[in-house]
Amino acid sequence: MNLRELLSFRRIGRGAHKERDSEDVSALMAEIDDVKKLIDTARCNFNNVTDADSIDYYTYILKAYQVRHDMLIKQLKAELS
Repeated sequence: MNLRELLSFRRIGRGAHKERDSEDVSALMAEIDDVKKLIDTARCNFNNVTDADSIDYYTYILKAYQVRHDMLIKQLKAELS
C-alpha cells in the first residue's frame, strides 16, 4: 500500500471538511515531493564539489532542506490526525 492509498483511507468519514482537507494534503504531498527533489539535487552537487566553500555551502543547503522536509512531514501528520 502506498502513501496515497493510506491517505485516502484516513480521509474517509471526515465530513464537511473532506474536500478542503484533501486539497491541503495534496498540496503538502506535492511540496514534500519538491523538497525531496531539491535534496537529491543538492546531494548530487555536494558529491561533485571539491573546494571547501562549496562543501560548506551544500552542507548548509542540505541541512536546510532536511529541516524543511521534516517540518512538512509533521504538518502532514497533523493534518491527517
